[in-house]
Amino acid sequence: IWKIDNIMNNLLDKSIKIKNKHPFILSLVLYVIACYFIYGHYVIGLGLNKSTIGYSLIYNNFIWNIAWLNHSLSNFSNPFYTKYLWYKSGVSLSWNALFLPAYGIISSAVIKIVSPIAWANIIYLLQPVLASFFAFILLFKVTKSFSGSFAGGFIYGFSSYMIEELLQANIGYMTIFIIPVVALLCYLLFIKEISNKKAYIL
Repeated sequence: IWKIDNIMNNLLDKSIKIKNKHPFILSLVLYVIACYFIYGHYVIGLGLNKSTIGYSLIYNNFIWNIAWLNHSLSNFSNPFYTKYLWYKSGVSLSWNALFLPAYGIISSAVIKIVSPIAWANIIYLLQPVLASFFAFILLFKVTKSFSGSFAGGFIYGFSSYMIEELLQANIGYMTIFIIPVVALLCYLLFIKEISNKKAYIL
């Protein structure tokens, strides 16, 4: 019992030191752990290549688009048009949100290492983590309170809204981390922590 108490006290002391010195790293680690137990343990347990998180047809469409983008870039073909759908006339893909530069460029590089199904699962699992983390940064910058900021970030990133959109696989509606990022940039610009030039670049 005495040894267990010493171990627990040491862990508590270390966590307090990490919280004081590296609050952002600690919050990110905790959000990743929370995401694993809330959403990811089932999918990761079965295998990222063998199962999906959402049950919507949008999820299947998203996986197909990831594979198509890699195929089109590898063969130097038009990524915004394909004849693999509605053959022979083909169909325009310019409406699809997948072709936003962030998802497109990163996806085309990553799926050379992992499968489109696994990468789609990773993208979806990252959404609540990113939303919570950036909300935490914003709140912590304003309040300087770790516990309050962590709770606010958790509520924002793991809300019932996020759960529903994750199950529906609406990637466009899940990308809500942009809101605290924009608010954070505005706040940092307002208090002159970053210059106007840096804010415009970001």
